[in-house]
Amino acid sequence: MCASDAYRLSSQLNVASFPFIAVLSPQGNQLAVVYHRSGAGLTGPTASADGLLAELVQTMDTHRHRITARQTKKETVARDRQLIAAQDREYREALEADRAKQAAAKAAEKAAAEQRETNRKLAEEKAKAEAIAATLQREREAKLHQLQKVSTD
Repeated sequence: MCASDAYRLSSQLNVASFPFIAVLSPQGNQLAVVYHRSGAGLTGPTASADGLLAELVQTMDTHRHRITARQTKKETVARDRQLIAAQDREYREALEADRAKQAAAKAAEKAAAEQRETNRKLAEEKAKAEAIAATLQREREAKLHQLQKVSTD
């Protein structure tokens, strides 16, 4: 803690004399002074380290539930944020997987449509070729028939 931080804190706590000791406890979104001693109360002839320690321990015991509640709340908020982040990440991954599946299905459908079109064109060409072959066969048979007729006459 630097000197400017100590000065600012002592101003906020309205410290009038030193030495000064305070216990701060969370209350809502702020910190409240729940115990303080200063000046002669800490250094006078009636001040004892054991007495001060007993007062501090009692103060901490009295206000521990606030600290514990605040820590629990922070942990819950942090856990909730982690859960939300994990759920968001899983959602994005699932969404991306769905998009990939849709793109693959679309590509497969396009390929199938192209294959059907290719098969249709091949079938048309085969039918044309068969029609031409049949026509040529008939013409050949007709010419052969004419040649046979001419040679028998």
